[in-house]
Amino acid sequence: MQNSLLLVDDEPNVSTSLLRLLRKENYQVFTAESGEKALEILQKNPIKVIVSDQRMPNMTGSELFAQVKEKYPDTIRIILSGYTDFESISDAINKGSIYKFLEKPWNNEVFRAEIRQAFDTQGLMQRNQQLNHLFESTIEAITICNEQGCIESVNPAFCHLTDFFPIDVIGKPLMDLFKIYPQELSPENLEVFSPEDEWHGELACQKNNGDTLPVWLSFMSIKGAYKDPYFVALFIDISEQKRKEAHIEFQAYHDALTGLANRRLFNDHLDLAFHQSKRDSKELAVLFLDLDRFKIINDTLGHTIGDVLLIEVSKRLSSVIRKGETLARFGGDEFVIILPSLHMHLDCETVAQKILEVFKEPFKIGAHCIYTTPSIGISTTRTGGGSPESLVRYADTAMYQAKAVGGNAYHLYDAIKNNPHSNLLQTESSLHEAIKNDEFLLHYQPQIDPHSGKIANAEALVRWQHPDKGIQSPASFIHIAEQNGLILPIGQHIMHQACKQLEKWWRHQDTPCQLSVNLSARQFNEPNLLKDICDLISKYHLDPAWLEIEVTESILINDFNDSIKILKALREIGIGIALDDFGTGYSSLSYLKQLPITTLKIDQSFIKELPMDSKSCAITHLLLGLSKKLGMRVVAEGVETHEQYDFLKSEGCDLIQGYYISPAVNNTKFESLVKRTNNVNNTVSNKIPLRGLQPSNYNAPSTPD
Repeated sequence: MQNSLLLVDDEPNVSTSLLRLLRKENYQVFTAESGEKALEILQKNPIKVIVSDQRMPNMTGSELFAQVKEKYPDTIRIILSGYTDFESISDAINKGSIYKFLEKPWNNEVFRAEIRQAFDTQGLMQRNQQLNHLFESTIEAITICNEQGCIESVNPAFCHLTDFFPIDVIGKPLMDLFKIYPQELSPENLEVFSPEDEWHGELACQKNNGDTLPVWLSFMSIKGAYKDPYFVALFIDISEQKRKEAHIEFQAYHDALTGLANRRLFNDHLDLAFHQSKRDSKELAVLFLDLDRFKIINDTLGHTIGDVLLIEVSKRLSSVIRKGETLARFGGDEFVIILPSLHMHLDCETVAQKILEVFKEPFKIGAHCIYTTPSIGISTTRTGGGSPESLVRYADTAMYQAKAVGGNAYHLYDAIKNNPHSNLLQTESSLHEAIKNDEFLLHYQPQIDPHSGKIANAEALVRWQHPDKGIQSPASFIHIAEQNGLILPIGQHIMHQACKQLEKWWRHQDTPCQLSVNLSARQFNEPNLLKDICDLISKYHLDPAWLEIEVTESILINDFNDSIKILKALREIGIGIALDDFGTGYSSLSYLKQLPITTLKIDQSFIKELPMDSKSCAITHLLLGLSKKLGMRVVAEGVETHEQYDFLKSEGCDLIQGYYISPAVNNTKFESLVKRTNNVNNTVSNKIPLRGLQPSNYNAPSTPD
């Protein structure tokens, strides 16, 4: 707002002279020949500074300022008068509470300087009022402390948050509110806490009733204008955030249907148990369990009955599990058990026998009496499980052997009879040849905007064109490539091919879209990663915004600080960053907001139960809301049904990916899909899944890539 000035004088030549004097200043100037006229102008305009003559007919300057003081107290009041007798000055001070008394005739430079100072003072007063209002009315709790860290003032929000009255805390050290606080905020260290220093972090604040409250504390030093530095502490209640984080964490580590540990938590426990068994020289076993004829039960009685059956199965299995053992649901009707620190080889078989025993009684679900049995595979560190992953793989193999004899049985994996090493060595050899022979190619899975019905993005997924076996999915070779380091040349080939394809699409303008490329952990930690990507962008004349790099949370957690640096460097170039498998791990809000993520991909484990499962709906709604608030685009992957698609669309999901839309296809088919789907004449209302299948009867399972 422009600075507004009112000049009041009954002599027109005085006002004219002052107007001429101030014409080069950026002021909005009003004039009045009397006190009555001045009050009319004040009523209609927000005047910041008023300069008035003292002796005027009908109303003196003092009398005018007495009314101004009452009606417009924030206006700066200056007397400009040729009468400097004591009576005039005291009258102006007592009645009008004037800011300055200036004499006529005036010095031009002095007058201009006084007017500038008056506006500065008015602005300072206004800011102080705003700050005081903010201090009193803000919902954040604020304390002001002296240089020793003792509380001098608190706002109402602080009292509401902590249940303390001002009298309870004023004069006491701020850190007395916390049982544990950082060394930087100790009284002895506050002496060297400079005005440039700030501290931010999570602390547990003690309320007046003894309860503790999680807060985010911002502590900073303020340089005082007329006194020693003082400190300001801002408290933000994060208890609701912590509850949401705890909820998300639980859902990330537990199966939504049964409440058992999920695959991620199982893997964590297995890694820990495996290394502990090595250290203690004790045997470790994994049991892999699959229900016999579950699909028949599901198809005959319906998914609702099937879900209830799985819950009841989890309860019976839990009754067999002892303290220190882990029971998890892998998905579908698959369950896994960790038996750590076995003293005897027969221990795991004893548990298997108990499991078979608890399945003898039927499951009574409503009006149904359901009989089902398990097939159990067992692997141990003694029978060939040389890694956590191999223990699960061998137990899975043994489970199928138990199923092959009719089910309702257990089978112990025999490393001699089930030697995978020959196949492993053969696959490794074939991978070397595949790299030399350029046998790797890319397929592209579309990501559709559910609101426009158009393909906006695609994810590049590698395939192996095996000379004998045909097209191979990554599940058959990526883990081997990761182990032996071949993932690096494969990853370089993928990135090169993706950039080449991008250049073709955009050059011809027939398939313009952003392309997401996955990075493995080995690739992400390569020192030349950034240079290699920049070289490819330059070689193919790409706009970096066309390219998106996909990483998983597990990659980032290993070295969080270095990961942030790498991601920020990629974002500075203009490349998008997608966090894949979001929701399967745990990221606190403070952790997630540090990452320069542009896209969050919600894992299919949260999608597959939509929209029938209320918990999955709630979690998905929460994740979508969180992503939106963080300013990130959201992609839901693993969408397989019309119901899932409609739910995600209604929740405002940005992009949808999965078999309901289309599987990953070669570049020719993908280009055809884009042309068909993104045709301007193809409206949203007439769109169907790109696979050309009817939504009502399509329910194909997703295939891991």
